[in-house]
Amino acid sequence: MFQHTAEQKRSQLLGIARRVTDSSEDSEDILQDAFLKAYQALPRFRGESQMSTWLTAIVQNTALEYLRTRRRRVLVSMEYVSRDGDDIVQQDFPDTRDTPEQSCERREMEDMLHAEIGRLSHGCRRAVELCVLDQYSQAAAASLLKVRAETVKSRVFRGKRILQQAVSRRLARRRNRSSFRPEEVS
Repeated sequence: MFQHTAEQKRSQLLGIARRVTDSSEDSEDILQDAFLKAYQALPRFRGESQMSTWLTAIVQNTALEYLRTRRRRVLVSMEYVSRDGDDIVQQDFPDTRDTPEQSCERREMEDMLHAEIGRLSHGCRRAVELCVLDQYSQAAAASLLKVRAETVKSRVFRGKRILQQAVSRRLARRRNRSSFRPEEVS
């Protein structure tokens, strides 16, 4: 029923998005977002109205939401006129995101840390999880674990020291494996 109504009313819904945003390109994106939202909300559709009415409301709300978020954006020209006024100069905006290699390295480090955290004793592991990962205060963690704050502080310190040693060993093994080159056989 959803797919049939979406296909049948697509041009009408696209027109609604276009009227709200006054942009053909944006209206296509908005319609796709609206269809995705509607599909995800389909289990909550009670059938008290027609499917087309429900879809229309979702498209309108998605378009209005788009306009609200667009107003908050500040557009900066990627070009500017040089001081002497003759040349148009292209600005260079460096990409500050991680490279794929850095992203992969971070994921590997996170996986390694989570594996090593899993090897800690139960008390150290819970203290590290609460204080370091979940950022509870030591007093709050102590209350949850039903121990003294000094005990939590000691367990976190010991857990961090064990983790640092374990990660250092793993990294050293990795470096040794990557630098190992079998000698050529003549």
